[in-house]
Amino acid sequence: VAGWWQAVGAIVDAALPGKGRPLQRQRVRDKDEAFGEVRAETAAALEALAQAAEAFARLAAAATALEDLGGALEDDLAQLAQAGQLLRLLHHDVRFLMTDQGENWVTWLEPAPRHGARLLGATPLEAGDLLREYWSVADTQPVMTSATLAVGEDFNHMLGELGLDRRRPPTLTRACPSPFDFHRQALVLAPSRFAAPEAPDFGRAVGEVLRDLALHTGRKTLGLFTSYKMIAEAAEVLEAAGLGERPDPVHGRPALLVQRPQGAAGALADRFRRLERAVLLGTATFWEGVDFPGEDLEILVVAKLPFLVPNDPWVEARCDRLSAAGENPFTSFMVRDAVLRLRQGFGRLIRRPSDRGVVVILDTRLHTRGYGATFLGALPVLPTGFGDTAEMLERVDRFFRQV
Repeated sequence: VAGWWQAVGAIVDAALPGKGRPLQRQRVRDKDEAFGEVRAETAAALEALAQAAEAFARLAAAATALEDLGGALEDDLAQLAQAGQLLRLLHHDVRFLMTDQGENWVTWLEPAPRHGARLLGATPLEAGDLLREYWSVADTQPVMTSATLAVGEDFNHMLGELGLDRRRPPTLTRACPSPFDFHRQALVLAPSRFAAPEAPDFGRAVGEVLRDLALHTGRKTLGLFTSYKMIAEAAEVLEAAGLGERPDPVHGRPALLVQRPQGAAGALADRFRRLERAVLLGTATFWEGVDFPGEDLEILVVAKLPFLVPNDPWVEARCDRLSAAGENPFTSFMVRDAVLRLRQGFGRLIRRPSDRGVVVILDTRLHTRGYGATFLGALPVLPTGFGDTAEMLERVDRFFRQV
């Protein structure tokens, strides 16, 4: 099996030679073409795995005929049975990844930083296909509630994602008004002029906004980003302003918490809650599922509209399927998905009827692109524009002075 994995790594090195090669996942479009050079190694690995799994099965069968096994031996045999199951699963996965051309899955390779492959995997193209089969045989009546099931009053996107779009009788949907008074509890701001999201200095520009808010307001702030690269660029600006891992009450500087690619998001969130003054820069895991009520979070800065990465293998394959079906993948998939993600991000701020806070959305596409209206329609409060940093800070101060 090790020889097979090394052979797969050699394929990656041949396709992506040299330093600075992309480390993001690469889509495998044609397995015969991609893995044709390692057919012999794949066959040998599958044969070895099959023989090992069979040997473990014979051993387990023989063990069941024994009597009066000691506790230690029973534990050893249980581990052997588990190992045999893992070998059978590995045999299935290797065969599936290397040979099956399932049209409902997208296969991908992730290069290792220096040489070889780090990961080889496959992702279901649509979870709805798997769930739809489950709903058809399960004796259940699912009830699903969430603040982000609909785009406006339209549930179609999420019904498809959950495999409920063709259910008979049809799935009942209902949108209930929010219990929060967003016009009193939240202020949404957006700049009239700002660096374009694709500009090379965009990350630093976001960092400057976060710096000014952190040093001027003293309120706990969360910056939501769509990439670690952008987080690093913004963090450089904040670090240059004197922010570090610990708050500096003498100079009025909050702590700076930065999510790293291999960092533990849960521990970072816990530390953010414990600190009285802090700025947290986070990506995907902080757009949803974290709870910062009250003064634990009072300012939320959204750097970019949270579109999926278009060259991610799964996203690319989903778009290809929609295009083949005659749909526009950008409007029917990418925009709708990003709208729901933006609403999830917005939901980090107002968690209780007593919460109050400010959201600053820095992506000017909200106003300059036609699809911006879809995002604006999904926000509970329309943004108020500001011209420069002084006006932004003045509006924030005025909001928090209101009772």
